[in-house]
Amino acid sequence: MQKYVKNILLAFVFTFLLIPRCQAANIHIDPNPEITNQQIQWVSDAVQRTLAYMVNNYDLLIDHDITIKLVGRETASDVISESDLNNNVGGNSSIGKINLIINPKSTRYYITFLTAHELVHQYQMQEYGGTEIMNKNLWFIEGMADYLGANIAAPIDNSKYNSFVSTATKRTINANYSLNNITSKQDWKRHFNAGLPVYGKADMSIIYLNDHFSHNLMWTYMSHLYNEGAEMAMKKVYGMSISDLDKSISGDVLNGVMDGSLSAYLDS
Repeated sequence: MQKYVKNILLAFVFTFLLIPRCQAANIHIDPNPEITNQQIQWVSDAVQRTLAYMVNNYDLLIDHDITIKLVGRETASDVISESDLNNNVGGNSSIGKINLIINPKSTRYYITFLTAHELVHQYQMQEYGGTEIMNKNLWFIEGMADYLGANIAAPIDNSKYNSFVSTATKRTINANYSLNNITSKQDWKRHFNAGLPVYGKADMSIIYLNDHFSHNLMWTYMSHLYNEGAEMAMKKVYGMSISDLDKSISGDVLNGVMDGSLSAYLDS
């Protein structure tokens, strides 16, 4: 009971101390009793890092209140589907609501990455059509959240970004499906529930785009995605079809493996 009361008080305090004054919103952390004070603090720090990163890099502010619910694995079924839980999904988002699954062994880096990833979804929904935008191109939506999450969390452990690229590279090499096969929500879910590493291929796609184009174009693409769909938006913003992107990524990855430029990542 004492810990439960303490967590409520901490959540109450974080609601008012968490947000820089330039943000026109409150972010409230609501932890279950099993979440430790240290983990709550790591989430709080991750929120502040994400808000600062988004302002400094994209001049974006959160303009709506958000509640971040923190639950342990044993109570995760209250906030996440059984299939997602079985697939080790770490969180989910709807506009104004984030659920994070925090385990006793969750590291500071992981908690920072996970919090940032779900907060990026809040920016995506805020700027471009609410939850509807989340279903228009799953590999871009999820890859973008992973990419930004990895960059926001990198100062916690710089070695982890190499691991992020390494995982994306290995999974792209082994992927026997195209980006068009994981664009729609239905297709993404089908491949994900079949155990295929869709996040790795999605991550490599965003890594490739940001290596070859301005990272600001991610947000331009989001705007076109909402109005024009995944394929037309890709052509207008990046000057290529999704199939062309797939071929370019495969070529880059294979060439990188052959010439040794990706060896540092593959050995991570």
